[in-house]
Amino acid sequence: MNKANNCSVLIPSITVLAFLLMIYPELAVSQPATLGCCYNRDANECVGCVGNCSLSQELCGSNSWYVNGDEGYKCVLVPPDQDQSCEPASGPGCCEYNERNCVDDVDFSACNGVGVAWFEQESCSNVPQCLQAVQAPIPTLTNWGFIALGGILVAAGLYAIRRRMANT
Repeated sequence: MNKANNCSVLIPSITVLAFLLMIYPELAVSQPATLGCCYNRDANECVGCVGNCSLSQELCGSNSWYVNGDEGYKCVLVPPDQDQSCEPASGPGCCEYNERNCVDDVDFSACNGVGVAWFEQESCSNVPQCLQAVQAPIPTLTNWGFIALGGILVAAGLYAIRRRMANT
């Protein structure tokens, strides 16, 4: 019986601690990822970038190298021979906070650590990950639909009242 009491206190305590660590990530072991550049050493090219951008480490492929730093890095095309390299990132751009949740004119330092990707001097309307999916229209009732629904509800109510009066 004593073991059951101990478990009934231990399990809720662990659950509360887990929720606190989710609410306050600075208390947890993991910290928000610094945005950087996914660089494939074998091919000497950046991976997963569209234009000049910076990605979260989770978006890097398995054969990529994540360049980490305090200020973060971005993938850049070098014009003469179109090579790709990693350079420190700064300035305004489009910050992708999560799928289809993007904000324009966000400074890199404001996006770093909270966003999953940052696109230098790009409008979010030009970033494929930020484009809103076309949603099907939500079906609604017209005025005549509301009138018909009201009539059905009145008829059902009258039927229920008549039935109750017949039973008494």
